[in-house]
Amino acid sequence: LVLPPGQSVLSSADIVFVVDESGSMGTEQAWIGDAVTALDAALESQGVTDNRYGLVGFSYAPRTLQSGDDPFMTSAQFAEATDLLSTTRTGHEEGYAAIDYALQEYAFRPGAASSIVLVTDEERTELLLYIDYDVMVERLEAAQMPLHVVANAYLADGDGETAFAVDSDGDAYVADGANGSAAGDTY
Repeated sequence: LVLPPGQSVLSSADIVFVVDESGSMGTEQAWIGDAVTALDAALESQGVTDNRYGLVGFSYAPRTLQSGDDPFMTSAQFAEATDLLSTTRTGHEEGYAAIDYALQEYAFRPGAASSIVLVTDEERTELLLYIDYDVMVERLEAAQMPLHVVANAYLADGDGETAFAVDSDGDAYVADGANGSAAGDTY
């Protein structure tokens, strides 16, 4: 999460999860409701309250999934809304379009930390040529919106060691054997 400009204390968060609805995503869809419930409890234990969660499902076309009238939901409503995710929608998964959709459809609060989380196992296929990497970065930066990605992917550092994360600078993180992590070579 990123703090809004000029704010030094985090008091609430707006997080939108953008979830792939292809046939291979059943496992990921099964845990996301529980993960958000745990995330909300962890945030609240740190004094971050009044958190709101959004859910966008996508294959080719994105759609807002919600429990109640507001696209932003409590963690409990979010968990209910995950039942609306599908693994039978067809078409190529267009993650960039879904991220762009979330940027346009959700009214993030100015005083809240905000973030978009993409959950997918699909690589970028550049189906919508008007939203390429540079355009996506420009739109995220203009909205001051961090993007986090949960992907079913193989990651490795420059030495071929298995990594569990790669940051925005391309640094791969590998287990250090002591219940921690160490930044490895650039991915």
